Amino acid sequence: HSAQLFDNEWMIIYGGITNGWIDNYALSDMYALNIYTFSWFEVDISTSKGFNRGYYGSLCLVPYKKSLHVFGGSDESYEYSDVFSLSPLVTYVSYKNLTGKIEQLNSRMKNINENANDNEHVNLAEFEMKIIELKEEVNGINSMMKTFESKFSALEKLNEQCEKLLSKNINSEALEKLEQRIRKLESSNALMKHDSI
Repeated sequence: HSAQLFDNEWMIIYGGITNGWIDNYALSDMYALNIYTFSWFEVDISTSKGFNRGYYGSLCLVPYKKSLHVFGGSDESYEYSDVFSLSPLVTYVSYKNLTGKIEQLNSRMKNINENANDNEHVNLAEFEMKIIELKEEVNGINSMMKTFESKFSALEKLNEQCEKLLSKNINSEALEKLEQRIRKLESSNALMKHDSI
């Protein structure tokens, strides 16, 4: 597997190999570990193209862009020397597991309250209110992530169009229009990110 430290808080870990019943096989999953809370999050790395470079793929972080790139690697059958961009990283973090853990914690605390005797009574009203607030914040973040994902998908499509146009002999006016569309989309993403902070 390969790993990178991100924002001095997250360890991003990608790929590796594991033992199967018959043979070893490559993993193409990605996880983020918060090094202060030791909380794990699965990172969704689905892309528009087939992507499985978990076997000897190199993970590289570009800090000022907060983007990850995977260079080369293998999918057990073939070796590759291509590059995949997973930027912006924040668009791929999944909060579904976090929501489930909050609900489990809420259920456990209710169970403790129901089983506690009068001397050990636990006041959960304030705790339940905080859990509801936290759930709402997580749902808001999840909604924001979906918006980021759709914007990033549109940006990927524009980049593909740009690559196709660059491979052909085109006039400068068409290229300039395409660059304006890309800049507009990137500035829209930057504004959304700034608003969310």
